[in-house]
Amino acid sequence: TSSVAGSMFDALEYLTSFPYGCTEQTMSSFLPNVVVSQAVKSLGLKDRVNEVELNRKVRAGLERLGDFQHEAGGWGWWKTDESDVFMTAYVVAGLSQGRAAGQKVDWDWIQRGAEWLRSNSAQVKKSRLDLQAYVEYALALSGTPAAQLDELYTQRGNMSGYSLALLGLALDSRKDQRAAAVVTALEAKAKTSDTEAWWPAERDDLLDIEMDS
Repeated sequence: TSSVAGSMFDALEYLTSFPYGCTEQTMSSFLPNVVVSQAVKSLGLKDRVNEVELNRKVRAGLERLGDFQHEAGGWGWWKTDESDVFMTAYVVAGLSQGRAAGQKVDWDWIQRGAEWLRSNSAQVKKSRLDLQAYVEYALALSGTPAAQLDELYTQRGNMSGYSLALLGLALDSRKDQRAAAVVTALEAKAKTSDTEAWWPAERDDLLDIEMDS
């Protein structure tokens, strides 16, 4: 009998890719590779995904991300540019997820990236709330101390659905009971019809671009 698992095999293969390009492209291939690797092991998909090739891609992604890390601990879009708040948070979150999935991620890379985010709090606070919440989410995934979690919680009334969701995940990761209040606020922001619920967005504040979603 056909099931969702049947359509998943090709989708898993489609997700995997070799890491090329800038930091964002490298992380955006590394993380799906990790997810697929984890699925292969947990579901026993031995005959549909080339595990040797997949592991090669994961290792290549790790090596490239480690090479792109700046001396101060952050990441930019490229190896030689300025460190960027979003990009550093993206890599810290992704490497933390990789480590949690059992990949041999150098803890020093994560720790230094998290410390860069914490030590550049003034720059982070100039960012939009979505990005500030994403930084806290990345710090929570990395298991390092929060930077401005309490301050962000007091601003939850001004947050978009996306930043509320990220704040709630950050609180939940730290076993903070205030996550329940964020869930309530998030539910209240939902637009609904007879059949759907959604959170509209006019901007992608992580990348600072216009969008309609």
